[in-house]
Amino acid sequence: MKFTITIQPANVEFTSSSNQTLLAAALLADIDMPYGCQGGACGACMVSKVDGEIRYPGETPPALQEEDREAGKILCCQAIACSDIVLNVPEIGNHKEKILTLPTRVVEKELLSDGCLHLKLKLPGDQVFPAFADTQRIEILAGAGKTCRVERIENKEEHFVSLKIKPESSDSYVNFLFESLQKCEMLRIRGPV
Repeated sequence: MKFTITIQPANVEFTSSSNQTLLAAALLADIDMPYGCQGGACGACMVSKVDGEIRYPGETPPALQEEDREAGKILCCQAIACSDIVLNVPEIGNHKEKILTLPTRVVEKELLSDGCLHLKLKLPGDQVFPAFADTQRIEILAGAGKTCRVERIENKEEHFVSLKIKPESSDSYVNFLFESLQKCEMLRIRGPV
């Protein structure tokens, strides 16, 4: 079953099925919703539900406290629509930059002293990655809808983007980046998000 999700104040609409999270549906519709861990633990995707009914696939996500629920807050990374929904997401519609999805080539890979991984990626052709706010990140797209959200390091060279990736042993894709990724391999990135 499909439901209409409306985001205020931007008056943006998309559809969500009864078997996908609101965040997944928004991202499929190219709507840049705020999010972080995608597991209900960080609270970055918390928004106000103005109207409609949702459910969570399991227990209430750990980042959603009782006072948040009482205030009408939901976590979009876990919430599934049971009816048409109206959300209040002030961040939507305020972005002036375009979100890009680009193929890149790994030109440098270095393990930093703090245990993080530095990747320098070559953008295609004359492509220049847009400037963005400190709170925004870049995603490395891993296929099958899986992403790895990473920090961007300021890079003065045009046509390149530098990323800083924190080690997370529970994430198999992050482990791949640390252990198996080689120079000259291709990665798809999306951002700013």
